[in-house]
Amino acid sequence: MGIRVPETIRSVSKNEIPLWVETMGGHAVIKVPYSNAGQGVYTITRQKDLDEFMAIDHHYDKFIVQSLVGNASWSSMTKAGKYFHVGTIPNRKNQTFVSDLRMMVAGSTLGDGFTPVAIYARRARKPLLKHLAEDPDSSSWEQLGTNLSVKVEDGLNGKPQWTTEAQRLLLMDRKDFNSLGLGIDDLIDAYVQTVLSVIAIDKLCERLMIENVVVTENEREQSEEGGSFSHRLMFGELRTYDREKNSRVEVIKVVERDGRKYIQEKITRTERQFDFALFEALNPDIALLQEIIH
Repeated sequence: MGIRVPETIRSVSKNEIPLWVETMGGHAVIKVPYSNAGQGVYTITRQKDLDEFMAIDHHYDKFIVQSLVGNASWSSMTKAGKYFHVGTIPNRKNQTFVSDLRMMVAGSTLGDGFTPVAIYARRARKPLLKHLAEDPDSSSWEQLGTNLSVKVEDGLNGKPQWTTEAQRLLLMDRKDFNSLGLGIDDLIDAYVQTVLSVIAIDKLCERLMIENVVVTENEREQSEEGGSFSHRLMFGELRTYDREKNSRVEVIKVVERDGRKYIQEKITRTERQFDFALFEALNPDIALLQEIIH
């Protein structure tokens, strides 16, 4: 059991990308790993696509290269073989579309596991072609990209804006959802993959956090509640207690000044901090690191 993903090469320099694309048979996906909503994703199916990508002046230095899952005749060749889209159930025009299924789950802190919350799907803008040459005006991204968010460069006041192509959204309670051709086994498989992914993300976040112990000294005036507490100290008993989460307060001694009693204490606090050194080792991208620092 594991998370199924395309063959993925991380932290690839720009000048190394053509070599990786060649090893995948000339078909690949190049991603800027710090963007979303379909931005920064380049599907490479021909030399022209690669040349156009290489001509762009990119902000980041490192990229992700993945095997392309397209049609059977234009997908990447990987160590595990060639994967391709089956597509939706053919429509009246005998067209099939690439689609993805999204399942949302909620985790319980009571040990009840994960519960499915919502299921929906999205389909690509144009039908999946057997051969790309059948429609030169149809790009590979239009056949493979399922993102509903679309960036309009010339929006209001000439500024880029975002819009949504909701007509490509397939809701589970609509008849269009049946076009996906999914059965109960597929939904169970989607649930397992989603839960494994959520757990993996949580473990990665835990790995990127380190515990830092901070020790400080404090002095406070003794309250009435602390009277019996200081009385026990006179007999040599050292008492520790939690004042706040992840903190331990250790009473050192009780001193008296101007007729008032003060408690001198040492506070040991455990703080969780982002492990910048580990993140830098995993993501050696100068542009990204400068964004995090500033």
